[in-house]
Parts: sequence; C-alpha cells; structure tokens
Amino acid sequence: MSISHTNHSICVRLAFLAVLMNPFGWSVVSAQYEPSLTITVPEAMGKSLAVAFSPDGKQIITGGSCLTFWDSFTGEKIRSIPDDAISGSIVCSPDRKMVAIAYLWPDYGIDFLVKIWNLETRQCVHTLQYSLPQREKQGFQSYAIAMAFSPDGKELLTGDVATRFLSWSTENGEILREYHALGSMRDPIHRILFLPDGNRAIVQRGIGEIYLVDLRNDSIISIISQALLGPSLSADGTLWVGANSLRLELRRVETGELVFSYPLEYTMGARFAELSPDGKLILVAGRNHSDDRYPRFILDVETGKVLREYGICWDVVLKFAPDGKRFMAATYDDKQRVRIYDISDLQAAVQEPGVENQEK
Repeated sequence: MSISHTNHSICVRLAFLAVLMNPFGWSVVSAQYEPSLTITVPEAMGKSLAVAFSPDGKQIITGGSCLTFWDSFTGEKIRSIPDDAISGSIVCSPDRKMVAIAYLWPDYGIDFLVKIWNLETRQCVHTLQYSLPQREKQGFQSYAIAMAFSPDGKELLTGDVATRFLSWSTENGEILREYHALGSMRDPIHRILFLPDGNRAIVQRGIGEIYLVDLRNDSIISIISQALLGPSLSADGTLWVGANSLRLELRRVETGELVFSYPLEYTMGARFAELSPDGKLILVAGRNHSDDRYPRFILDVETGKVLREYGICWDVVLKFAPDGKRFMAATYDDKQRVRIYDISDLQAAVQEPGVENQEK
C-alpha cells in the first residue's frame, strides 16, 4: 500500500483532530494493522523497557527483574531467570553467543553495571562494573547508557553518562582500552554502532552530536551530524539514518553527505528511526514532550513514501527483526506490552533501493 504525500498529510491532520476531540480515539486509528503477537511482561521492567530480538529472530529477550526468553512466534515463555537488579537495555552479539545487559539503580554501591550472559547456557559469564563521582550521577536512571558488540563478538563497547568510553573483552571481562577522543565534557553517550570493519564506530554524544570514531587510533575521523538523534546503520555500514523533531535524513557514513531528506509533513516530531536489515524500509515513530504520543510509520527508503501508518502510539522501543519481516514495539503503560507486527508483505513488495538514484 502506498499513500501519496498529499493524501497522507490530510490523514494525519484528521487523525490528530480525532485525538483532540476524543482522547480515546488513538486506539482505533489504523486499526486494520493489528499486531500478530502481544506479550505482556509481568515482571517489573522500569521505564526503559529492556527488550531485544535474539540474533536469529526466534526469541524475544526481555529484562527487568528477570531475564526472560519468549518464543517470538507463539509468545510462549521459554525460560525466566531471576536477576538481582533492574535491567535498562539489552544488546545481542552478532555471533549469536552472548547478550549484554545494562542495569538501572544497582543496589550495592556500583554505579555502572553491565552483565554479559551466554545465550547457550543462559548463565552470566562476566560482570563489568565501576563507580562514578557523585557530580556525574545527577538526574540519570542508568549510568551505562550505550553498548555495542564488535562484529566478531570479542569486544563490547560501552558509554556512560560522563562520556567514559570503554572497550571490554568478552572473553575475560577485562577493560581492553579507554578511549579519550570524545573528550571529558560529561555528556552522556547515548548510542554506539560498530561499523562492519570492526575498526570504527558511530557514536552519539549528548543531544545530536554524532561522530565517526577511529577505534584503533582513538581519534575522531569526522563529525557526521550535530543535530540528529538515534542513528541507525545499514547492514553494509555505508549509510545511516537519523531524526530529530524537524528532520529525518539518510546520510553517507564516510562523508556525512545527505542522500535523502524525508518530507516534514510526516516526520515532524520523530524520535525513533530504524533502518531495516536489508536497507529498504525505515521505521519511524516519535514522542512529543507533553504526552509521549505520536504516529508510527513505515517509509520506503528510496522514494520516501509512507507505506503503512499505525496511528498514535506510546512506544519506548522499536526494533526490526533480524530478517526484516517483522518489527517489535515495546510500550510503557500499565501492562508493559511487547507487540510484534508482521510486515513481510511490505518487505517483499519494495524493490531493491538504488542509492545512486536518490541523490538530489
């Protein structure tokens, strides 16, 4: 399904008018696109909702007061492991062997706490931890904010609220290196993305500062954005997409060159932008600052057209499945729900994108 820019703009305005007139109207907007699966997580999860697909897409891993494994097709609970802290975020290693979990409010005098779990044995194999000076801890729920596994799974990069940027060995849990290229401005590191070569990373520090970092030489290669948030990387590491309340852009990693700027009429307020694994689709959602509600869209990367709209949502986490045929939307409300949506029809219908034809 494709919606023209003009018709879509009208639909969005009508949807927002309906919400203003009826505070419960959001639940029926685009109601034809229902989730194929809804999982309600009973354990306390905190507002960050730690949740991830397993690397093969067959399971969903949720955090909180327990580390729980669910069948991503049936919703059946496979196993739940009690934990001694509330997890705030989860990342899986590309080799499908490990998961790293960052924790909120550790209870025993440790500020930065990350555990590495073996996915085969479902046992914690390493605990990474350190304390922060009191002045660097004000106003944060989690001091370990960003994590990323290297392509070979041998390293874990972490970033904290004070711009401390570390590489850890996943084999012995020891610090391999502390990076100083980003300085010591005490700005949180919100996102880290390893490039496929394993020697470089995209790092978001503070609000909108995105850097291409040389990990081997501990240096900044370039500042690729000073205004966009939440970068998402293409599988080949050549393109990334980022958003803010007024822009949604596709750019080249090497140069920061603009490839495509998506129309403002349906990207205003965007806070999440995720590239599908095959680089054909962009999943976009957002939050306004008053009530955290905003429509969710799927865009065609090449044309910028809206392929599907899911209406108003309260999403905290949006992630594609590894095969790109489904996505999850984790919603922080009174029920802590994780919804799975089937988009295999869209993924199959979109033609292979040609970046060379997108440039303006």
